[in-house]
Amino acid sequence: MPGLLKSTLLNVKHRLIDLFLSSSKKAYYHEVLLRNNPYYRALDQDRKRNFIVRTHLFLVTTTFGSPHGFPVTLPMKIILSGGFVQITFGLKADVLDYFNRIMIFSGPYSYKNNTRRYKGDVNPMTKTINLSWPAVTHGFEDYKDGINLVLHEFAHCLVLENSRRGYLDRIFDESTLNVWKQQGKALIPEIRNRKASLFREYGGTNLMELFAVSLELFFERPGAFHREHEEFFQTMSNLLNQDPRYAPNPVLP
Repeated sequence: MPGLLKSTLLNVKHRLIDLFLSSSKKAYYHEVLLRNNPYYRALDQDRKRNFIVRTHLFLVTTTFGSPHGFPVTLPMKIILSGGFVQITFGLKADVLDYFNRIMIFSGPYSYKNNTRRYKGDVNPMTKTINLSWPAVTHGFEDYKDGINLVLHEFAHCLVLENSRRGYLDRIFDESTLNVWKQQGKALIPEIRNRKASLFREYGGTNLMELFAVSLELFFERPGAFHREHEEFFQTMSNLLNQDPRYAPNPVLP
């Protein structure tokens, strides 16, 4: 779908949701997001209104559950949905087509016949995002450490989803993504040799993990990221079409 037409339809969809979403629901979304999402808290009023609309859209198009009866509340769903909206706020992608099932655990979990304990992962076989709730809340409570489980796992989702979509429906601009890959390949050896100390060691595993770790830093430590790796930061900014250093309106014009 041509970009201009897609943007127009997206705006119409969001305006309709804004029109029909009740004032009480908007107020409730606002209250939960204001309390739990520092990115949302810093937005100006117009951006907050659009953020709520996109949060509601993601929430109603996503299945939330728990395999062990852990109670999944509406505020939990809003917090998780807001994490996705934060990443995609400058993009046309406002829902996930493939990974639209989120399972929430009361703590670290493991897979059958596997002793390793996980705080979160994305399972391409089941198309499910798995998250440990204590790790979710910690990611938003400490918003300056560059570690946020929700942002990290949604980053994986976007990369995997992007590769599964048709060319005209891709989440990321292909040429910008290729530039990011080339810069990422050059950065990984620096991370492994501890010459890029801003990035935690896990980011040197491969490009997939580097993208997730970079995205965490991009939102939680944008100033330091820009100062120490300006060119790579700018590519991330172009890829996501936003710059979190300009908190009231981070979306690029």
